[in-house]
Amino acid sequence: MNEKASLMQRMGTRVTRIRSLLYVPGIIFLLIALVYQLDQAPPFWWDEGWTLMLARNWAELGFYGQINDGIPQSPGLAGAFPIVAPIALAFRLLGAGVWQGRLPSVLFTLGSLALLWRLAQRLYSRRTAWAALALVLLLPFNDKLSPILMGRQALGEMPAIFWVLGGFALYLKALERRDLSSTAAGLGAAAAWGVALLTKAQIPPALMISVLAGVLASLWLKRWRLATWCAMIAAGAGLARWGLIELQAMLLAGRSVSAPPLEGYLGMSAVVPVLHVRVTAWIAALAFGLGLALSLLAAAWAWFKELRQNDQLQSSTAEQANWVTRAAILAFLFSWYGWYLLLAMYWPRYLFPALYFGAIFEAELLRQWTNDFDLPRTVRAAASVINRQSGSVGWRGLASLLLIVYKMTIFLLVAAITLPALSNHDVYQAAAFLNARAQNEIRVESYEAQLNFLLEMPVRYPPDTLHVALNKRTLIDPSIQVDYSPDWSTIDYLVVGPSAKDWRLYDPALASGKFRWLVSFGNYDLYEQIR
Repeated sequence: MNEKASLMQRMGTRVTRIRSLLYVPGIIFLLIALVYQLDQAPPFWWDEGWTLMLARNWAELGFYGQINDGIPQSPGLAGAFPIVAPIALAFRLLGAGVWQGRLPSVLFTLGSLALLWRLAQRLYSRRTAWAALALVLLLPFNDKLSPILMGRQALGEMPAIFWVLGGFALYLKALERRDLSSTAAGLGAAAAWGVALLTKAQIPPALMISVLAGVLASLWLKRWRLATWCAMIAAGAGLARWGLIELQAMLLAGRSVSAPPLEGYLGMSAVVPVLHVRVTAWIAALAFGLGLALSLLAAAWAWFKELRQNDQLQSSTAEQANWVTRAAILAFLFSWYGWYLLLAMYWPRYLFPALYFGAIFEAELLRQWTNDFDLPRTVRAAASVINRQSGSVGWRGLASLLLIVYKMTIFLLVAAITLPALSNHDVYQAAAFLNARAQNEIRVESYEAQLNFLLEMPVRYPPDTLHVALNKRTLIDPSIQVDYSPDWSTIDYLVVGPSAKDWRLYDPALASGKFRWLVSFGNYDLYEQIR
């Protein structure tokens, strides 16, 4: 028996080593997918441009703000301080460029994938963790929904997801134990969430609901220590946020220009109770988030059942910590998904964080429906439904197969649309054309932030307040009047790029007869002043 046991142990060790070796090609492939031609794909675009310009000004000039036609301005439409700071550091170390600006997002993406795996493994199992990772990587292959493509852009989503996930992972550890490591984990969770609260405007409401759910779940169990810990971590996150704001103010004292919040921005992006916007949001939520909706309902039902039926929940600290953490994450997801359905602008980018976090529960649902990912057994169970010889097990197997096929179909369809336009050099060609004339001290007007970042001369662009009016006219109410009538006599070249075309920003200027077409680079049309 001892020899047999020893043989089985050695075979198990070898299998583990083989599995570990198989991870290496996957990691290498992921790294290549995230860094190959980082400055080319996806196309460098508007939102990134503002953040990269701000980071470059801070890194090179020591000024934390935009520069409009040589005049210092507020940070404007750029990302928040926790987004800008790593990019500015990359610029200081590696030089200012598109790939350098996108590199911090790649690192945040790698970290968030590792944290997703770890959190899913701690909440459920290793198999669920690997399935969650697979589901995230198979999100629709679009530059606003795929973590690979989102991770290759200088945006706020991946840093925000990293800090929120890190907070949840440490939150779980803090609730599980009663030693020094628990204290350290609690402090770490508070710090991580303190940073997260400053990354994206959507994070604070969802996280506040989440931590409140954790406190209430602990009180429901009558576990006063857990409730106290949850409340202290929440308070610590608020304190960390305040400390970071004070640190930012200290670092930027005399180096920035303040500006009031953009009036109407909330009604353009976060609270949009307009019928056609809501219909579009529901379509997107169901098309891309059907699995998320099902898994949230299933996870919530399982959570309530555990409360009523599981005696271990009353005696095991680890089980209680797990249950409370799942309550917090579910509250976070329900609030985010509900916000997207009921109020948010329909941009898929706003749905992305919910799809990312929800992969944990979607993976667990598939594990249960497929009998621990036993594909042959699942296929047999699904076939028994067709033969009218099965009960609930067969229906769950069939539903899981249909869900997997549906998700793969969406992934491939979206990829077929995305791939042809994935790499675009138009903005670099337009920038090279204008930079070649920089020695003539030309003056350029452009509302394409991605182009402005690449230009080597002062650029004039419209005030930030115009951004809200343009989006409202384009997305909500076409009858909205937008008045932009600057002095055109000082401008030598006018750039009408993809954003300005969508907004019809320069239509009056072109109709005035003051400019004539000079050259086009893809979606970038360049006009020169008629002297």
